[in-house]
Amino acid sequence: MSDQIVEDLIKKAAEKEAKIGKIEGYSPQTNMMLPNNRDGGAGVALNTVGSADDLVFLLSKIRSTKNDFEETAKSIGAKVKPFKWGGYTYGDWEADIKARINRLALQSEKASLRKLRNRLDDLMSPEQKRELELKKIAAELDEED
Repeated sequence: MSDQIVEDLIKKAAEKEAKIGKIEGYSPQTNMMLPNNRDGGAGVALNTVGSADDLVFLLSKIRSTKNDFEETAKSIGAKVKPFKWGGYTYGDWEADIKARINRLALQSEKASLRKLRNRLDDLMSPEQKRELELKKIAAELDEED
């Protein structure tokens, strides 16, 4: 009975891992290097930011600057070029920061799944481990055909 439960849970975890693998692909709109000011300069590599809060803060900085820029231009009747930060539009930065936040969530979910898999492996009987390994070998041999 418990062998079947463990096997079912292993299958469920594998399905979630496969689903995560499909979601991960993303091609950034920007160079993922957010400059400290509009025209460039030293900045933050978005791939190194590990917190959704920090990423939201960075995007809010661009958004407020963009809104202030557009409102000021409108209030004084100035014709200006579309707002860009580091050569990219607000929409480009927004897309990349959203994707980075999603990637962080996926990394967290993968780590949780890894822990669950390790716990399930500890619960497997030696016979179950042997059977599972045989199934993996059979699947690999079927792929080679």
